[in-house]
Amino acid sequence: MTFAKLEPKLAPGTQPFVQLRKAGAVYVDKTAYVYELALNEFPQFLMRPPHFGKSTLLATIEELFRHGVKPYDNHPSLFMGLAIEHLWHDIGHYLVLHLDFNELNSDCTTASAFERHLMNYVTSFCREHKIELAKKLVAEPQRFRELFSAMLELVPNRSLVLLIDNCDVPLLYHGANEQELVICRLLMRGIFSVIKRHSNKFRCVVVTGETSFRKLDLDAAGNSFTDLSFEKGFAACCGYTRAELKQYFVPQLRSAAAFRVDCAHEVVSAEQVEALLDELEEGYEGFAFAPDAPQLKVYSPEAVQRFLGAAMT
Repeated sequence: MTFAKLEPKLAPGTQPFVQLRKAGAVYVDKTAYVYELALNEFPQFLMRPPHFGKSTLLATIEELFRHGVKPYDNHPSLFMGLAIEHLWHDIGHYLVLHLDFNELNSDCTTASAFERHLMNYVTSFCREHKIELAKKLVAEPQRFRELFSAMLELVPNRSLVLLIDNCDVPLLYHGANEQELVICRLLMRGIFSVIKRHSNKFRCVVVTGETSFRKLDLDAAGNSFTDLSFEKGFAACCGYTRAELKQYFVPQLRSAAAFRVDCAHEVVSAEQVEALLDELEEGYEGFAFAPDAPQLKVYSPEAVQRFLGAAMT
């Protein structure tokens, strides 16, 4: 078996959960963590490096709150066979506002342009879900925080799930210009202060980024958030542990090991697979996100895919 045949079944960390599951690609089951995140009604923040699966994690939460774990629209649930299938009993109907700041900022040359994109996106969201904003506010919005606050005042309590991916991208992208950075910081503080002020409107809030929460410099606006970035219980919520690699990537690891030692895939030994994993650990080291559990290392999905590709050449 060649890596070329296995590669389509490997999924990069940025692949949306829905497409990943429908394609039958390898999905390392992280839904036990999703369950814990979704249970919490207080805002949560998670920092992870690029290409570590943050977007897939948020997309999984989105699917959970949109459709639950039961079959819908005449097809099976995408959570069938996953840990959360028998854990999740919430049958509520929620609005899910999923903001990807990387995507919204992608063609913005200024922080003000990013804010306009953000306002346009939320205005479209309100139109789609028949949230009747004041006509003047829609026609001449001044600041995103005003539009966001107005929207929240109109939705029922505990009805909105807010997911913000790559929250620090605008700060990183526009940060070289001091004036633009000031605008970005004011915008971010405004968003987080609105979340804090309207906390009763949210069923769940999860925000991800590549920068530590402290460095976002949100002042009092960030006080309502719980930073899970270095919590032991969430150390492996993104990326793959060695145990997960051995559980979910059996054919890929066996094929790569067989290629390395020049033997048939069928006769690869457990020791040869372990040697391959040792090589991965030596070459990529992995990340340990729990200070009190340095042995709990995780590898980015992209690094694993790159390593397996290299092991076959």
